Amino acid sequence: MNCPECNEPKKLRNVKGAAWRVTCACPDLSEYKPKTPATIVVLSKHPEIFEEFRKAADKFAPHNPKILVRDGHDIVAPSSASWKTIQASEDKFVYARNANQGIAACTSDVYLVNDDCLFTHPYTLEIMQNILSQHPEVGVLSPHILGDVGEYQQGHFEGTLTTTAVRLCFVGVMIRRSVIEKIGLLDENFVGYGGEDVSYCREGVKAGWQLGVTGKAIVKHGFGDMRRSASYNRQEYGTIEQLDKIAMDYYEKKYGDRSIVCK
Repeated sequence: MNCPECNEPKKLRNVKGAAWRVTCACPDLSEYKPKTPATIVVLSKHPEIFEEFRKAADKFAPHNPKILVRDGHDIVAPSSASWKTIQASEDKFVYARNANQGIAACTSDVYLVNDDCLFTHPYTLEIMQNILSQHPEVGVLSPHILGDVGEYQQGHFEGTLTTTAVRLCFVGVMIRRSVIEKIGLLDENFVGYGGEDVSYCREGVKAGWQLGVTGKAIVKHGFGDMRRSASYNRQEYGTIEQLDKIAMDYYEKKYGDRSIVCK
């Protein structure tokens, strides 16, 4: 297969010693050292799902600070110095509230990610921060996601950068710190899980940023044979359809429509 950008064949090459990746003749975006590495913020409740995420993060993003926002007490806090564990509220799970605890605990760009969305290669976050450095107009950036994701470009785009008017699903996204500083944290009135990503993207676009997707950083979404987020599927507070309706009813109350196009 040829790269759609440089038209050179994609090949499996040994990049930086031991890191084998499919690459082409395009510039290597991983050759970037951000002044402040992005912080990984992951929310989790289930030990076996989190353990798979931890192993992938420690292997492929060993130098990035990592924050686990732990819902409940079943997960043993990681012992590595790169990890910080925050205990979430004992109240009913609210994704936005838990995410905000992690986002507020750091001062860098944030890679906000589901616990069942795994790194697949080194330099994922360096590539994403490199793209943000070159494109100040992009405020929220998604990698290419292998697996179930609700925004088309996130699951299909393979080039360096495209923008979309449709909200990015927060399966795994890099949020620029200046976006957080300007528009604030996620809306915690979205109870449970869902809707807060649509709202946050809409606020970011309203504030002047664009939503981006890169195919040069790739992650894998899914745990076992579970549809959508594995943790989402394990919630005790209703079916996916019920939670979606609750989220979008509040979204409509807030914005006056149910559109996921951000403008």
